[in-house]
Amino acid sequence: MVYLDLLFVQNVLMDYLLLSLTSTWRHRPVRKWRLWLAAFLGGLYVLFFFFLAFGFLYTFITKILFSCIMLMIAFGFGDWREFLRLVSTFYMTAFAVGGGVFAFYWLLQSQVDVLYHFHVLRTMDMTQLSVVFVLAAGYPLSWVFAKSAYRSLQNQKLKWDHLIRVEGAISGQFFHCIGLVDTGNQLYDPLSRIPVMMAEISVFPFLPQQIRRLVEESNQPHFLPELDGLDDLWASRLRLIPYRTIGQQQSWLIALRPDRLSLWTSEKVCETKKVLIGLTSTPLSSDGAYQAIVHPSLLQYQAS
Repeated sequence: MVYLDLLFVQNVLMDYLLLSLTSTWRHRPVRKWRLWLAAFLGGLYVLFFFFLAFGFLYTFITKILFSCIMLMIAFGFGDWREFLRLVSTFYMTAFAVGGGVFAFYWLLQSQVDVLYHFHVLRTMDMTQLSVVFVLAAGYPLSWVFAKSAYRSLQNQKLKWDHLIRVEGAISGQFFHCIGLVDTGNQLYDPLSRIPVMMAEISVFPFLPQQIRRLVEESNQPHFLPELDGLDDLWASRLRLIPYRTIGQQQSWLIALRPDRLSLWTSEKVCETKKVLIGLTSTPLSSDGAYQAIVHPSLLQYQAS
């Protein structure tokens, strides 16, 4: 007898586990309700197996599409590359967990149980051709998936090791974000030689509209800042920093001087006032993992 309610709960819990592990291994924090919603959908999917009218949902293509829908519900969709990494990690997690459960199951079996299962396998309607196909295609595909997922996780770990928590205040308004420590960032204010940290303007929702407009227009050629009407409090914090990127003409970076800046690494907390924050309207990370690029010299200012 098949208890559909128990089967449903079991699959919801298993899908939640797989999605949680995917979130952990990809370092993609996500709200719990999104994981539960995606897992609930996965639990519903297995129930369709018992209704002949929904047999079309159990083809190879629809299974892949259904798992992609679950991942979209749980993690959203940023770009194709990051989403494919999520799919790869999800399936490798499923293979690893499924293999572990299968191995543990066989570990607990007696000799009689093992012989019985071999008898069942021998009497199944499986042609030699299908066995050869499974062996010929399954192992190489598993190897490709494993190698790709491992390389992706290693790259993600390398990036994650350089991510830190950033907190600060500008004119009494607090902000926080995740920053990537980039050793290649050697941008300084040419006049004061103060290091410049880049940050997405979305981190600072309290900025006046005029500063936001300046940031949007600063990438345009022949940019001339219009500061008329800007509050003196903000004007005193504003800096225009000339910079040039590869293959582009000289541009202007709109930067602000904060009240303070705190950087939280795994080993220490660094605080400084000697920093400028360059603003950009362009996302710094394709997958949203960080919203700022931290100047490496800022890590020398350890909090007292």
